[in-house]
Amino acid sequence: ALKAGEEMQNFPQIKVGDIVTAGMEQVTEIQVVHPNDGTPIPTDVKTLDGAPAGARPAAIVTDRREIAATVTAVALDTRTVTVKGPGGNEVAVRIPEGRDEFKKIKVGDHVIFRQITIAGIADTAAK
Repeated sequence: ALKAGEEMQNFPQIKVGDIVTAGMEQVTEIQVVHPNDGTPIPTDVKTLDGAPAGARPAAIVTDRREIAATVTAVALDTRTVTVKGPGGNEVAVRIPEGRDEFKKIKVGDHVIFRQITIAGIADTAAK
C-alpha cells in the first residue's frame, strides 16, 4: 500500500480496478573538472510535476543530486570509479559501456558526480 500526499490533486478519480502504471530510470554521470575553474557548486534538486486538475491522476518526480568528489581508485576491468566526497565517504560507481570519458578518468581527478532519478506513476486506464 502506498500513501498519496496532499499534492496529488486528482487522487479521488482513482477507483478500485483501475490500472496504475509506475516506472523509474536512473542516470549516473561523472564529469572531470579542474579546481577553481568556475564549475558551479553541486546541488540537490527535487521536483514534482503532477497532472493538471481534472486530468487522469499522474505524477513525475525528478531527483537530481550532485557532489564534488575526488577519484581514489579506477578499476578498468569492472569499469568502476571510486570517489571520495566532501564528508570523507567513498562510493564506487560503475560506468556503463560506451561512455568514452571513463578512459580519461585518473586517480586524483576532481569530479562532479551526478545522479538523476526519474520516477513516474499514472492511472492509465480503467479496468
